Amino acid sequence: QIDGQLRFRRDANESFLPHDPRFLNPHHHVPACFSCRNCSDITLRGPSPGSSNQQQERGGIHGGGPEWWGIPFVGYAQRLENRPYLFLFNGTRGLRIHDLVFQDAPFYNLQMTNVEHVEIYHVSIVSRRTSSTTHTAWDLSAFNTDGIDVAGRHVHVHDVDIWTQDDCIAIKDNLWSHDKTSSNMTFERISASGLGLTIGSISGTTVRDIVFRDSHLYKAFKGIYMKFRMPSHHLDDSGNGLVENIFYQNITMEAPIQWPIWIGPAQQTGGNSANLCHASPCSLCWPTLPFQTCGVVPHTIYRNITLQDVTILNPQGSPGVILGDGHAPSIQDLTFHNVKVVMERDKSTAMSHTANLDALFPSLKYPVHDLLAQRTIWAFHATIALLIAGVAIWLLRWVWKRRKGRLTQANENTETASNDEHHSHGRQERVHAYCAAATFAMATTGILLLSIQLLHTFFLTPNIQSPLHYFACQGVQNGVALGNTNPIPFCFEDKTGRRAGGAGFSYWPVFRQQIFIVLALAVGWILHLFWARRLWFKFLDPSGRRRRLWRQQTVLEQDGVEEEEHDVVDSGDDSSSNAENGGLLNALNNDQNIAEADSEPSERSETTRSDMDDRSHLPPPESVWSSLWKSVQITLGEEESSPSNDAGASG
Repeated sequence: QIDGQLRFRRDANESFLPHDPRFLNPHHHVPACFSCRNCSDITLRGPSPGSSNQQQERGGIHGGGPEWWGIPFVGYAQRLENRPYLFLFNGTRGLRIHDLVFQDAPFYNLQMTNVEHVEIYHVSIVSRRTSSTTHTAWDLSAFNTDGIDVAGRHVHVHDVDIWTQDDCIAIKDNLWSHDKTSSNMTFERISASGLGLTIGSISGTTVRDIVFRDSHLYKAFKGIYMKFRMPSHHLDDSGNGLVENIFYQNITMEAPIQWPIWIGPAQQTGGNSANLCHASPCSLCWPTLPFQTCGVVPHTIYRNITLQDVTILNPQGSPGVILGDGHAPSIQDLTFHNVKVVMERDKSTAMSHTANLDALFPSLKYPVHDLLAQRTIWAFHATIALLIAGVAIWLLRWVWKRRKGRLTQANENTETASNDEHHSHGRQERVHAYCAAATFAMATTGILLLSIQLLHTFFLTPNIQSPLHYFACQGVQNGVALGNTNPIPFCFEDKTGRRAGGAGFSYWPVFRQQIFIVLALAVGWILHLFWARRLWFKFLDPSGRRRRLWRQQTVLEQDGVEEEEHDVVDSGDDSSSNAENGGLLNALNNDQNIAEADSEPSERSETTRSDMDDRSHLPPPESVWSSLWKSVQITLGEEESSPSNDAGASG
């Protein structure tokens, strides 16, 4: 009996014990906080009803999980699954656990293998890293904190609440029994948030005669979860796994986050892999991220599975995945009876459900003590704030420099500097150009990955966001939908009398999202290419001096051509009037004016051409090649016409 609080602390000088196959996973070398092997008639309880310590409180058992979880996500990569169970029972007969709170287990909270005649009630199990009422990314870094994992016979669990970051209740392989079978278990009146009510993962063993009923799942990642895994233990048979006679009744799932229903392979990583997207056999990142795989486990069978009166309230995506072997149907006799999705906008069928989390999960009132996670979150937010501040300062500095550059642009060509200052300024400009190129490369990679992700989500896997379509349904034999089941899996036989997909369903919302994504990507890529063009000129001409010089040269050449044409027109008008009047003096003056008009642009052209020769070592930007070619043609034309003009003037 535990009247107060029992706390387990991690030993700073921990010694890794030799692997004991009777207790631990092959990847575990840390002993459980509390273990019992081949025990009988064990009772683990909190304060007795009516005692002085019974003041609406339960006895508490703290596993010191934050010390083992470490820095969010980094700690898992360091230790993987080499963490201790909180309680481990092996070969136990006659086990009762009640009126206790299990908090922050380093690994599984209650691990029971080859047990018989077990009853668990009035128990709270909680493992979380923040005080959030949902499963944040920081909370999910407490991997493998299963609530109740049990393998055996004659198990009854009722009136418990479980809030974990992995399986809430899981029926596992009974590898230590003579027939390797887990059977005759009932779970009722369960409040759970995590990965829901799970069968598995199992491989070459048998699970049968399991009942889940009258339970509420709040914001679960998965609700009803049945999974086979690849053989990973020396006691696993080479396949031939069997799950049969499974009954889920009166289950309510409120706002499930990922998959309300999953029947198929285990979506998990290998126990010895730090890659969270490693498929074993189905990747955790499938189908959210592109290029991920989800394989089925051969030689496994689901048989006689019934889901009755299952309500899915306001799912955030597809109602589920039913994934069997497409070559040899591995899911047989699967029945959905009144399995329905209810959205809030459907006022006629929306049901009144409680939002009082304190009543559903009494364990949430206990404070969270995870200083490492809190400091990591603060450091993350501070880093984001500093990045935003840095970008803002860079933008202000860029605007100020640009404004200052415009004010000093008129005097830039007349000012001279020493060679040392010129070389120092050139080096600074080159550094800025290379930094701009590196920024552009990172931005290109980011927008490319984002484009691939958006195209994958909204075009290749659009049903992942539709609450009225099952994302996958294959390998099912004798799948039947009855009663008010809606939506109906597309590989089922419809005996509801309604069309699959629900009445009045429209593809317009999905199509509208696709149009928006296409327009957003198009605008993003156009802006990115415009930025690329500016950076390209910046990289070739960091200071912009060459570009300004060639622009000035083009303006001078255009002004010279316009003046020449204007003078020629004026001289033509004068000569015609003099011819009509017959005045010889006016004709001679006209010839002299023509010669002066021709010689003036020629002199300007010679000056301009000499300036070009001085700057011939500077390659012009690509945007002024056309202007350069035009100026060359004008210059050549002037050189050919200059001898005749000189002769006329002298005559």
